[in-house]
Amino acid sequence: MDISIVVLKELDEGVHYLADMSASEGHRHIQTLVREYQSGQNQFRASGEILLSAMVDGKMVGVCGLNRMTLENNEDIGRVRRLYVLETYRRYRVGKTLMTAIIHEAQRHYQALVLYTNNPVADAFYRNLGFISCTTMGKSTHYLDLRENRVGGDG
Repeated sequence: MDISIVVLKELDEGVHYLADMSASEGHRHIQTLVREYQSGQNQFRASGEILLSAMVDGKMVGVCGLNRMTLENNEDIGRVRRLYVLETYRRYRVGKTLMTAIIHEAQRHYQALVLYTNNPVADAFYRNLGFISCTTMGKSTHYLDLRENRVGGDG
């Protein structure tokens, strides 16, 4: 399976489809991405921010964003936002491919990366990428020191 990563400059029907599909699974975070993007609250356009999509055969199958951490005005920390992969494309390394691109982008701007999840499967996924559990960074559950960790392995 050939996965390409594309920088999203605008939301298109692919993101809306992902929002509908994630909602059908009981997840609201991609609908939140759409709502915040459309309102201008979060368009992933500040320095060190990016919104990426994963494409397979011209179809958008995943999305993930990177924001500057706003807690405590710490500009050395990035935050992973809104990772989602269509259910039928999970286990094909789409999530890892998206996260690898996010981590590489984050390494250009930040010393660390944080994220929040309450999903045990996602917890295992992020730990496999080198994230560790954390409870001291605001509403974050996982932390990755970008100065020490590089994405690799078969995870």
